[in-house]
Order: sequence, then structure tokens, then C-alpha cells
Amino acid sequence: MNNMHKKLFLIFTISICIFLYGCSQNEPKDYKLTLLDTGTIYIEQGDIKKLEVLTENINAEDLVWSSSTPFVASVKNGIITANNLGDTTITVKYNELSEYVFIKVIEHEVAEEVELYKIYTEYNKATNRDEEYIYIGHYPQTRIFSLAVISELEKLETTNEFGYYEYDGEQYAKVTIKNEYEGYRDWNITDEAYPYYTKFKVGEVAYFKVEPIKWRILYHDYEANSILLFSTAILDTCEFKNNPKEIEQDGKIIYPTNYEHSDVRKWLLNDFYNAAFNAFEDSIIIPTLIENDPTTTDYEITYPANDTLDKIFLPSYDDITNSLYGFESNGYVSKTRAAVTSDYASSQGASSSALGDQYSSMWLLRWGLRYTKNYSSVVDYEGYAIEKSFYLDAPTLGIRVCMTIDASKVSR
Repeated sequence: MNNMHKKLFLIFTISICIFLYGCSQNEPKDYKLTLLDTGTIYIEQGDIKKLEVLTENINAEDLVWSSSTPFVASVKNGIITANNLGDTTITVKYNELSEYVFIKVIEHEVAEEVELYKIYTEYNKATNRDEEYIYIGHYPQTRIFSLAVISELEKLETTNEFGYYEYDGEQYAKVTIKNEYEGYRDWNITDEAYPYYTKFKVGEVAYFKVEPIKWRILYHDYEANSILLFSTAILDTCEFKNNPKEIEQDGKIIYPTNYEHSDVRKWLLNDFYNAAFNAFEDSIIIPTLIENDPTTTDYEITYPANDTLDKIFLPSYDDITNSLYGFESNGYVSKTRAAVTSDYASSQGASSSALGDQYSSMWLLRWGLRYTKNYSSVVDYEGYAIEKSFYLDAPTLGIRVCMTIDASKVSR
């Protein structure tokens, strides 16, 4: 081979190496785009709503938002403005990836069906605090034992859009009891022992009446004309994080205790919310900017998280020790925090302990005094707030939730 051929061969070889090196340095990333809001969203004319998206390897500023009918509702950076009555579709795109949600802009209405009650309890008499309760939304709660009703329900073959059976003007949820603890870590709760924890036998079929959800008024903001509510009962169960591992996103470490990225938040905003509230009730509920860092405590924030704008959310340690909301100002045993467990929550594995003539369970907080890396924060049977107690993937911790409603839309 002469010198000219050697030089050409060398140049060709170097070029191939450079090309292959460049390819290895620019391997395609795994891009993911998920819009958390699903189905049809109802927004009152003049209101705004922020859509939540989950992304991987995508910067928020690279997302492209659009509305099929901006006259009805426009969108910018995921924030929808309801302009005029009608329907539109909001789409978010990144390259070939896209997600969409339907929007219906409706008129401002007053919810005559939402009733406000004032209930004077022994606690009120002892503390001179007037407790007020609101009933809004529906969820399975009380187990029924009427053989006549059960006999009729067993004849039904179809359910409504919520998965409930309808009989004599009422709705019922059907549950076949399974061992929610089976295979979970080292708990080893057998089928035979299961009734001790939940009062339900594995394999039995139970029916639960879908009833109005009772909410305690924590705070009435007269200036903003809004009311902060807290469910009085433990309504269901959910794990905080199904796969509690650290992940990296946009160059940042997302810790498993991060409420913004938790499975319980996703479940609340979708499964629970869509089952509990109809379109009219949805129009009454106001998105709340919630703090996901315990910045109001004296403890250093070890595992930070972003604040979120949610229509329904778990309370925090600060919430349930706020004397303005009617709670004891420390996390010790307190009747102001103990909660009754609904029969339905027990059927989903909520471990129940006798509390007088009723039953209570432990329920989740979105954060405690400070973040821990592997454990969830809970309130126990007697109202004691515990920062470090259960693994984040514990499947049967109780759920109590908060939300804010527009006071101008509630009849009194």
C-alpha cells in the first residue's frame, strides 16, 4: 500500500471513530410526558386552573400548550383561563409526545345541595369553640347488614359509572375482602388473624352504603370568601409511595418522601376525587397552594420538595397542630386528632383499634416535623402525631383529606 492510500485509510478510520464516538455520546434519552388531570374538567367562567404534568428528561419551558378553542378557554404554561361558556380541548406536547384533557366552561352557580350544619359537641362545650360541619361529596362508608337489601343487590349485574350498584335510590359498593397485608415485608399477618386487625374475614363479600362525606370546618377566610375543610372520618387507605426509591429528574434528586411525586397524591387527585365529587361539586372546590416543606418548624429541611396547587390533599404536621384550626398545639395524644374509621376503610385494610364504642386507625400526613428518608408520618389511634413510624409503601394507612371550597357557592 503506497503512502497516499495509507493516508486515505487513516483519515477514513479516524472519521469512523469520531462518528461512532459522537453517536455513543448522544444516545437518545427516554422522554416521558404524563398529564395527571384526566377525563372532563369543569371550570366556572372567569376561573383559572393549573394542570399538573409529570415529565422525565423534559424541561417545563420546552412544553407546548394549546387550546382547540381559546375563545372558550386559553392556556399558558399549563394554567387555564375559562373565558366563555363551551367546550374545548387542552393539549400539551413535546416533540412527538402529547397528552390532552377536555374542558367544559360552565356558569357560576350556588350549590343548593351542599348543606351547612352547626353541631355542638362536648368538645365545643369544653373549649368554647363552635364546630361547623359541611356535607359535600359521596363515598362508601357504612357496611350494611340488611338481608333484604343484600338479597336485592345480589340480583344486580351492572353498576353505574362509579362502579356502584343502585337500589331503591341509594348506591352501594361491593367488596370481596382480601388480605391487604399478605406478602408485605415481614408483617406475616395470616388470613386467620386478619379479622383481629380489620374486623373482616378474608374472602367474605360485604356491601357498603355510599353516603355524604362529612367535613369539619378548619378555617373560614371571610376576606377570601373561602372555607378550609377536613374530613372527619378515615375514608380509605393508600400507600404513600409504592416504590420508595430515590430518582433523578432534571438533574435533581427526588426523595421518596416527596409529596409532589407521591402515589397517594396521584391517587387522591384522580381515583378518589373522581369517585367522591360530581361535576357540580367540583366547581365549588378551589385549588389550594399547599406547602410541601416543613419550613414553619424549627427543623432543618433535609429532603426538600416543591409546593403544589391541589384541589384535595393530605394535611401536614403543621395543619394538625394549628390551634387556629381547633387542634392541640403539640403532637401528643389528643381527641382533637383521633378519627373514626369508616367500615369501608377497614375493608381496605385499615387496622382498627377500639376508641370508646367506635374504632380508629392510623392516618397519613404529607409531612411530619421534618422529612425522613424512608418513613411516612402518621397520626395514631389516639391522636398522637408520629414523625417516623411506617415504611412509605405500607399499604393500609388511613386517609383523611383537606380541601378548600368557595363560600359564596354554599347555601346556608
